[in-house]
Amino acid sequence: MDNNEIRKQMELEQKRAFCKQSCTKIDQGLDKLDPRSGERAIWELFQNARDLARIDTNGKKTAHIKITLTSSEFIFAHQGQPFDHDSLTSLVMQVSSRGKENDDTVGQYGTGFLTTHVFGRKLYVSGSLDMGKYTAGTYADINRFVIDRTYDNITEFVDKVAHQLLAVNDFADAPKTNSCRQWTELRYELSSMEEASEKAAAAITSSIDMIPYVMTVNKPISDVIIENTLTNENYQFEKIPLPDEEGLKVMLVSIKHNGTREERKIYYLESEDGEDMAILPLETPFKAKSLSGIAKLFVFFPLLGTEDFGMDAVFHSKKFIPVEERDGLHLPVSNANVRVKYEQNVRVLDLLTAMVHRYYCEHAEAISDWVNVAGLSFDCEHHKEDVTKEFFQNFKQTWSDFYQTLPIVDLDGNRVCVNESNVRFFSPEILLDIENEDVEGKFFTALYDAAAHANQMVSRDEIIC
Repeated sequence: MDNNEIRKQMELEQKRAFCKQSCTKIDQGLDKLDPRSGERAIWELFQNARDLARIDTNGKKTAHIKITLTSSEFIFAHQGQPFDHDSLTSLVMQVSSRGKENDDTVGQYGTGFLTTHVFGRKLYVSGSLDMGKYTAGTYADINRFVIDRTYDNITEFVDKVAHQLLAVNDFADAPKTNSCRQWTELRYELSSMEEASEKAAAAITSSIDMIPYVMTVNKPISDVIIENTLTNENYQFEKIPLPDEEGLKVMLVSIKHNGTREERKIYYLESEDGEDMAILPLETPFKAKSLSGIAKLFVFFPLLGTEDFGMDAVFHSKKFIPVEERDGLHLPVSNANVRVKYEQNVRVLDLLTAMVHRYYCEHAEAISDWVNVAGLSFDCEHHKEDVTKEFFQNFKQTWSDFYQTLPIVDLDGNRVCVNESNVRFFSPEILLDIENEDVEGKFFTALYDAAAHANQMVSRDEIIC
């Protein structure tokens, strides 16, 4: 073995020692992928594109995103900043790059990004590698650089990652150019992960309804293109901020689906510092529309599992502290070690709730169809600890008490509050008795008609039942 070979072997051994711990964490992370990992993974990729958004000609960060699903690949592309040595190394080792130290980033290549391997354990990267740290204004082309998580045992995996780290360093000898490629592409090989094609298709489907809200919350994301060649479906999302309407900020999201265009206005309130946002369940400033199926809590991106958090509004805050799995927030528990986290989350929830309540107090009478959004679905029972149950009970009571003071019920042409003495309620016991048998609502209709003969009743379509 000559000196060159000895040096290469020593470098390989050094890289193996360097990446052993990361490989163990990756291996453990891959074991934790679950049925909703695909839905989470697509937002991890959006997050990455947001973090790498470039400054446009107007001095604003702008992210352009394109997703393509073919029979063999799931391709996520963005026009963001190129890789540098640190970020490409971080991607290989699945650790957060130094870029995440910037407060404006959400997360880059850390453990959350590991969920994207639900689309394929073998990933090919194309784009540019910024070499400006070493020679100003220069780049190296990245052509299908492989990130390979296929292995039979941890020893084989460590060896693969060590070789990939050495391959990153090989860019030092690659031809240099003064031109940076416009697109960065991450191509996941579907055949390298079981059921990857189905999970990729499901992730795309689940993202369609959520994207307008994601684009509203994330100012840098300007447009998104989705091409599903398996179903021949194409989507294009664009957004334009509009002037305020009735005291609400407005984002107009244009959605083109296979040539058919739809425009949707998202109405929201925002704190003065821009860190807290409440998206209201409104079709127009004067008509309520349920946000059913949309995650109710965001930390820039949806916390999956919060679709039925309880109130019909979307709360986002930079100050929220999510649990590691990003399927909810730290909320009151007996563990004192997380007290600081859950107390901060409760403060932000209270702040956003007060923001929404103030607006509703001033505009309730002008808004119709409250029956679509006034229902509360907080789960106050299925929690491990009594202190968590108590939090949800109190939070639900806050919203319930508030709704009862709003003039949101139409009674003989007048808007009245639920807690007024002339508003009648059906007995919960009666409703429970007929619930299982009244499939078509015939029993309730008969009950309502009988009650209307003896009482002043709200309109049938104003009843939440």
